[in-house]
Amino acid sequence: MADMVLGSWKKIYDGPHGEVWMHDRCMKELKKVNEPRMEARVKSCMKAKFCQVENLGDLHKKEFRSEGSRKRKGKNIPLHAFKSDQLRIYGSVGSVSYNRAFFAAVAIQKKDDKLDANDADTCANRLQDIETEIKNAKL
Repeated sequence: MADMVLGSWKKIYDGPHGEVWMHDRCMKELKKVNEPRMEARVKSCMKAKFCQVENLGDLHKKEFRSEGSRKRKGKNIPLHAFKSDQLRIYGSVGSVSYNRAFFAAVAIQKKDDKLDANDADTCANRLQDIETEIKNAKL
């Protein structure tokens, strides 16, 4: 059931092994990137791989990887990124009603592989209240 909207979050993809939720600010940031091919590749990976594969280890590091964590409200929030060329969509893997979910919080076009501290903080800030914003969500 894609296109479900809750507060700042919208479910954009779902499949047998996962779903993807995107923050409204992330959607706006993605539109500013204005690189249709990179955007299409990242979204394809989210929809065709994250939502479809059972084991996240099957995703290549060039497409999806862990980016450390940030502490908010006494809790560590793990950060992950979907990647295509210079486009990064940062968020976190969690669950909604026991279904695996990726919560996409920040979209950035960048030239290096390292996550900038300010971008990591922005991502964590948008994710910190996800458990109250989306019913049955867990990080």
